[in-house]
Amino acid sequence: MGVGASHLSVLIITFNYQLLFAFQIDSVYTISGVGRVVGGTLVRGTIREGDNLLLGPLDDGEFKSVTVGTIHRNRLPCRFVTAGQAPCISFTHQPHVHIRNVSENK
Repeated sequence: MGVGASHLSVLIITFNYQLLFAFQIDSVYTISGVGRVVGGTLVRGTIREGDNLLLGPLDDGEFKSVTVGTIHRNRLPCRFVTAGQAPCISFTHQPHVHIRNVSENK
C-alpha cells in the first residue's frame, strides 16, 4: 500500500490558493525543555525562523496555525532552509494536536 497525501501531516502555506511551500513530516519528537519537534523534508519553498505556518491536514481535516521557533539541519542551528533540505523544526506556540508522520500509516 502506497502512502498518499491524505496519510501525511504537512506544513503548508498558500497565497491566493497557490502553494508557496510544503514540508513533509517524517518524524515527531518530544524534547525536554523544547517541546515537540518535527523532522522531515522541505519539498518546496523556504522556511525561516519566526514564519507563521499552517500545520495539517489534521485528523479532522483542519489546519492549525503554528510559528517556527528554531530550525536545525545536520544537528546545527540555522536561520532558514530551502527546498530539498531535511531540517528539524520546533514551534514557539505548541499546538495541542496529534501530528501524524509517514511511519504511522504503513
